Amino acid sequence: MRHSALDVCSTLIFNLFIGIVLNAMEEARIRDREEHETRDLLARLRGAREALEDAERELQKAPRTIT
Repeated sequence: MRHSALDVCSTLIFNLFIGIVLNAMEEARIRDREEHETRDLLARLRGAREALEDAERELQKAPRTIT
């Protein structure tokens, strides 16, 4: 079976298009994962900050003793 130049070019262009789409999807997946990691880290930092502020308030309420 002999392939014409048009068949070969069509196949190459189609494969190139598939590669471009797959690359774009991978880049979007990486960006999405980085955004989720950033949001998760910010939420953990907010939680830690709130816990620290709560602890500071408790310390301010506690009677002070000199040792």
